[in-house]
Amino acid sequence: MTNKNIALVERMYQLFHEKNDVLIRELFLENVQWNQMEGFPGGGKYRGIDEVLEFIFSGFRNDWTDWHAQTERFIDGGSSVFAIGHYSGTYRSTNRPVRAAFIGEYVIEGGKIAAFHQYTDTYLIARAMAAV
Repeated sequence: MTNKNIALVERMYQLFHEKNDVLIRELFLENVQWNQMEGFPGGGKYRGIDEVLEFIFSGFRNDWTDWHAQTERFIDGGSSVFAIGHYSGTYRSTNRPVRAAFIGEYVIEGGKIAAFHQYTDTYLIARAMAAV
């Protein structure tokens, strides 16, 4: 079991919650590949920790009230860690709340996060963001 890999991903979620981008940066490879589902806020493919921090992490902080990615368990996949949990928050411009289950795959290389692949129900997120 790769407990170090699980601890790395757990630490990333903790630092995200604390909004500590300085320490988050240390957990990722500089050229990390980030794959956010289309239809999800910031959906698309990003390369590099600067893009992840600017277009993904700051977007949640700016556009959502109390955005949380609450993990419930982690699965050791050898060179990957799967985080299972749910997203929750309220979209600022509509004041609509959301709660949606997710699975995130984190690919680990050399003790750092090299890639992320997201799987979630984008309909629930889009519904919270809809003005109607």
